[in-house]
Amino acid sequence: MKRKHACAAIIIHENKILLVKRKKSPFKSSWTCPGGKSLSNESPIETIIRETLEEVNLTFKPTTVFQYQQTEKRDYYKYLGDYSGEVRIKSNNELSEQG
Repeated sequence: MKRKHACAAIIIHENKILLVKRKKSPFKSSWTCPGGKSLSNESPIETIIRETLEEVNLTFKPTTVFQYQQTEKRDYYKYLGDYSGEVRIKSNNELSEQG
């Protein structure tokens, strides 16, 4: 059985890290990097590319695994990378704002 994973993108622009505020539990009102859980048969890189596009409208190209953590439930990846596009939070998203 393939292990589950969750990913986050560390997006740096003008010496600032893009953070988003979650609208839904379990991390409601928490500030975090864009990202999320994998879909079935999705690789970690596919997950972070999809999640970054869905959440903040950026095309993200991961270049480095900044942090990796393994737990009993899933693997967690934080990626640094290049991006293009303009940040936009979709109204039907699980996010409420960016900072």
